[in-house]
Amino acid sequence: MQKNFLLYLLILCQNLYFSQSIKGFRIPDSLDNKSFEQLERPFEKNLYNNKAKAEIYTNTVLSKGKKNKNDEKIANGYLMLHRLANDKSALLYLDSMIAVSKKMQNSDYLANGNMYKGNYYYAKGEYSKALASNLAAINYAKKNSKTYYILNFNIGLLKLELKEYQQSIQLFLNYKQYLERNNAERSLDYVSCIYALAYTYSQANDIDSSNK
Repeated sequence: MQKNFLLYLLILCQNLYFSQSIKGFRIPDSLDNKSFEQLERPFEKNLYNNKAKAEIYTNTVLSKGKKNKNDEKIANGYLMLHRLANDKSALLYLDSMIAVSKKMQNSDYLANGNMYKGNYYYAKGEYSKALASNLAAINYAKKNSKTYYILNFNIGLLKLELKEYQQSIQLFLNYKQYLERNNAERSLDYVSCIYALAYTYSQANDIDSSNK
């Protein structure tokens, strides 16, 4: 009974929080007739150097999405809020994005929402939760898509943290081959993958040496 009541309070608090995120917000006249694309582009431009301005674009996207009953744009709005947040509210925004994505039955959004959730937990050092989120994401990702391989790389990083080196190596090799097939050997992703492979091999060799 107590557990169910606490769960109810948690859901209630989340709903209150999200209603507060745009409570009292009025779409500026200069943005009222802008398309979603015209709002999302300047959000990206201002995300890192003017968060206050980026937040206006975010709340406009979310408000217009709700007004037009456009679930895709509502989900985008919550993802944008997640990217602006730097505390636990980031996780709550992702939960709302995932809830809307389930309503849409949109596998791409569900994959991305769970992937971002995994990144959140990874940054917090909660590797088991991060792994669970990435595994949930990969169930929604289209096989052989870019998202699918990024998720496998993320899972490889988590396996590395959990000292499951052989599984990490295989996942990193798969990602390396994917990048090579797409002529991405000069990309930062490729450099990161090579570094992850080298580090994992060194860790695995240390374990092998200590067992001899």
